[in-house]
Amino acid sequence: MKTKFLKLFSLLFLMGCSTKNNLVYVNEKKPDKTTVESDVYQFNNYGNISTKKTNLDAPRFYNIEEFYYNKDQKLILSKFFHFFKKEKKKILSSFKTYEYGDDGKLSKNIVYESDSLIRVVILHSYLPNKEIQRIYSYEMLPTKTPNIEEAISLTDTIFYDDKNRKIKIVSYNDLFKDPSSTQFFKYNDDGYTITRKTKNGEMETEYKNIGDKIDYYIPFNKKSQVIIKK
Repeated sequence: MKTKFLKLFSLLFLMGCSTKNNLVYVNEKKPDKTTVESDVYQFNNYGNISTKKTNLDAPRFYNIEEFYYNKDQKLILSKFFHFFKKEKKKILSSFKTYEYGDDGKLSKNIVYESDSLIRVVILHSYLPNKEIQRIYSYEMLPTKTPNIEEAISLTDTIFYDDKNRKIKIVSYNDLFKDPSSTQFFKYNDDGYTITRKTKNGEMETEYKNIGDKIDYYIPFNKKSQVIIKK
């Protein structure tokens, strides 16, 4: 009984850390010149994102992500939902846990299906100006007991500059010799641009900073307008 009480208290504390501080609205201009509210971002009193709603203009459902932190504001859990408009139902799709090493750095992620079967395991390791993510995917057959030999193995190598900003990500599927994609980051005063190159071509996305005290960025292009409501 005592253990259950402590778990309930911890959950209530985490929920309390997600109180509203400000909202960010992303309004997208459609080809017919109409404007729709496509995304909404909400932050807690510490400036960390607490809720993200995306694809609000989708016809059937939109996505909701909720983020939970411990007392030190380290992210420990995120949940991903579909909200069905007509039925007004919020359905859990998946959730992700975050584990940290003794040095305080993220060491492991596990992505679960809504029924708690494991979909993806991500192991993080670090070198000077570099992070290596070993990704073991069970997307096709989620499992209770992950076996590395049965997973699809992927590797992301993330390179950082002297300001600890990402400058390049090289992604590999272990079945192939050449990288599946390479991303390049270019920074400016308002945000940054990612250029993603694959064997099928190249795509560029601009990201805009949405707060001087908030280290968070959202996709931005000439057809979108960002509105911050404090």
